[in-house]
Amino acid sequence: MKLNPRSTYYVGQDSSGRMIGVPTGTAPGNLATSYGGGGNAVGTGSWGGVALNQTANGLLELSNLHNTLLVNGQLIGTGTGDSGSGKNPDTVIKKPWLDAQDGAVPFDQQTAAPLGAIGTTVTIVSITIPTGYDGVINAYSWNFTGGGFVQGSGDLVAKVLRNGVPVRNYDKILTEKGSPQIARPIAPLRIYSNDIISLTVTHVANVMLAGNLIGSFVGWFYPSAS
Repeated sequence: MKLNPRSTYYVGQDSSGRMIGVPTGTAPGNLATSYGGGGNAVGTGSWGGVALNQTANGLLELSNLHNTLLVNGQLIGTGTGDSGSGKNPDTVIKKPWLDAQDGAVPFDQQTAAPLGAIGTTVTIVSITIPTGYDGVINAYSWNFTGGGFVQGSGDLVAKVLRNGVPVRNYDKILTEKGSPQIARPIAPLRIYSNDIISLTVTHVANVMLAGNLIGSFVGWFYPSAS
């Protein structure tokens, strides 16, 4: 149906979806709207329509629009006091090998052993992961306390072993790393239930080397998820 904008004021729709209009200039509180044949949408006086208050109906429509607010294409917020709805909270799943959680058991194992003769290998430090736990090593160290060692010469070669097998990228360490006081941070080295992780040093050459080897592993165990 089409209303004449010069003579009719549009105030909304009824329960059937039909437009409601009143004559322009009609005083609030004295309005009546009805529907006759032939598409006439505006009625007054004796048509027996429903009494309207133009100002109140306009405010009602505005209120309804306000109470249904689409926010960021995500949420429907309702209520007259809020201009929008809060963002859905992000779900964060922390990885236990990156963030120590409840139930984690920290360790900082440090030991020392004398350097062996040329051709021998010494295990400086070794840890066994408890049954039912996994873990992570995120720092380690090894040092030689005697004099005469040239860093990178290959006279001493350190390795990190998992169950006797060298760990990739830690299978030929030619320089000292960190210290027992300040261990060297590394990318998290994940370890698993019943693994045996060892740090060894092989005396490859230079008969003049004599002294102690010291080493450490730093990290934590956490209850296994499997």
